[in-house]
Amino acid sequence: MSDVPDAPSSRPGTADITALPTELLQQIFAATAEPPSTLWDEDISLTDAHDLELMLTPYRLASISASWRRLAFQTPELWTFITTAPWSGTDADITRIEVQLSRTAQMPLDIVLSALDRGQEEELITYPSIILIRRLCDLHYRWRRVRLQLVDGHGINWDFLSKPMPLLQAFVVLPQRGRLLIDESHVEEDFLSASHRIERLACHTTCIVPTKTWNNLEHLSINLRRQDNQPLWRTLHHTPNLRRLFIHFPFLYDVPHNNGVGPSEAVSLRKLEVLGIYGHVEAKFPQWVQKLCFPSLHSIAASSYGCYVLDKLFDRFSHQVRSLVIQREEGSRLSHNDAQAVLYLTAMEDLEIRTDYLHHSGADGRGSPILFQGFFEALTSRPGDDRPKLPKLRRVTLVSEVAQIWEQNMRSFVSFIAQRCAQARDVGETFDFAFHGETPDWFPNVAQRLRAGEDLTKGFDNPKEEQEEREQGEEKEEQDEEEEEEEEEHENQV
Repeated sequence: MSDVPDAPSSRPGTADITALPTELLQQIFAATAEPPSTLWDEDISLTDAHDLELMLTPYRLASISASWRRLAFQTPELWTFITTAPWSGTDADITRIEVQLSRTAQMPLDIVLSALDRGQEEELITYPSIILIRRLCDLHYRWRRVRLQLVDGHGINWDFLSKPMPLLQAFVVLPQRGRLLIDESHVEEDFLSASHRIERLACHTTCIVPTKTWNNLEHLSINLRRQDNQPLWRTLHHTPNLRRLFIHFPFLYDVPHNNGVGPSEAVSLRKLEVLGIYGHVEAKFPQWVQKLCFPSLHSIAASSYGCYVLDKLFDRFSHQVRSLVIQREEGSRLSHNDAQAVLYLTAMEDLEIRTDYLHHSGADGRGSPILFQGFFEALTSRPGDDRPKLPKLRRVTLVSEVAQIWEQNMRSFVSFIAQRCAQARDVGETFDFAFHGETPDWFPNVAQRLRAGEDLTKGFDNPKEEQEEREQGEEKEEQDEEEEEEEEEHENQV
């Protein structure tokens, strides 16, 4: 690479960008078009991760000047991010992407497509989206990082899963809604043996089981769809360097409850840090826990459908796990039994509960019964207990996207928080809590009082009325002060 030449500048220590060497400017161009890694994180919605500005970056750079236009056309890395706007797929997209592909010079491709026609009452894949996917499937040997988010697979030829992808590093296939299932017969040896570079695999539409060791794979999300658990154990045998593992057991309405067998030998993943278990957990899963060796494990994520079944797993790693995330599924509740399982995690510092269904209107419009009152009541210490349950817990987070919160759920949550805040103050420590979502009217005031150090363990009834009385008292004090100032001013004038 050539050296940066001296050039006149209006500011000391800077150089005119037009004076930069061509090679350096090309590197800058390529860096500005680099897609964020969050696009291949299945936990982050495509709407949140996708940046439309990034899709337009090559065209904007090429429109600055004639010299930049020539340089943009000579920089194939600038055009290798192939995408459409989320939930798009039009004839214009086909034309634009064909132009992009003509400028990529056989470079590896990063692909993000969400093929969905939102204009239809039934969400179906659009014809242009089918054409796009077919066109890109012909370039399977150039795929590097791929995210396909689909609704209906009709018209898509999934035989590309039988073709080699020697450059593949990330492969994420998600259904937009419901379940999009692909028969495992499409996954053939050419794909499996050639994908040894893959680092992230999250195919929620089929079960991909490697036949050779994938040493680079660090993130795996595997879906179990049948009664046989052997695909799980075979996969873990071939992925020794996993750091994040997410197991999705089938739901009861998908297949009969699984009675598969456990691993024939110990499963050792010495680098595994995060373990997620979702769906209706296999009934015999707790019996296999002793064969799991995860010395680096520090975080667990679990579905509320099987939380209580995981008591032996929690007990097995009780001194390691510092963080637990519970995803509450629709139609389930967090119960006293779930809390008893969580209590095994004596080293846990951070507890997070995520749900979209804290409030679910029933036939009478008054809402569903208590959904997690028993859970927090079981975590709350009783009078006479020598030490708090979960003694190392320092933070609780509740995440909800609903507009209303069932009153008893919030009261049990706040009672638990009030007790932990008081216990932390007694030993000179702090306890943190957070709620993300729309809260009852009284909650912000209670949260403020707790953070101010007020002891609410004996109750926090009518906080709204107390707040109104406090505000009225403050207003009266202000009025009295103003009257006194006016009297003093009047006396001074006299």
